[in-house]
Amino acid sequence: MERSTQENIFIGILLCLFVGYVLMSLNFGPNARLVPLPISIIGLMLLVTQLAQQNLLKTVKLKTSAEKMGPKEPETDGKREIIALGFVTGFVALIVLLGPLAAVFFFSVMFFIVTKHYALWKAIAVALILSATMYFLFIIGLRLESYHGILGSLLVQSLTP
Repeated sequence: MERSTQENIFIGILLCLFVGYVLMSLNFGPNARLVPLPISIIGLMLLVTQLAQQNLLKTVKLKTSAEKMGPKEPETDGKREIIALGFVTGFVALIVLLGPLAAVFFFSVMFFIVTKHYALWKAIAVALILSATMYFLFIIGLRLESYHGILGSLLVQSLTP
């Protein structure tokens, strides 16, 4: 099976999932649908854009990339995928342990430093902006109660008599 066919099948599966999320979130109450409905609609728009780009603009990209590229590079050994899976697993573990706000901060700092996107001070600044954005959006704007993680719960229990 060609790679483009695999990509189209995967996008079709994701489209079905996002349509399902839209339909499910329409049954929620007005406050409960504030997060899943916009996210699933944005996901649908991004998937349609991706589908159009990879199918309609493919012939132009193939011509230009064939001229630029020399011999074909060998297939990867899966190292990048394993690293990406490690990042996702680490982020989920941080959310469980610390809660989403602290997890976004610590994960962002670590990610930007490990991948060498930013220096330490710039990574901390970007992580603070991301965490503050989440705080203002979810805690202040949507008035949602934040999950404080397992460690936060243990700390509260140990401090209360």
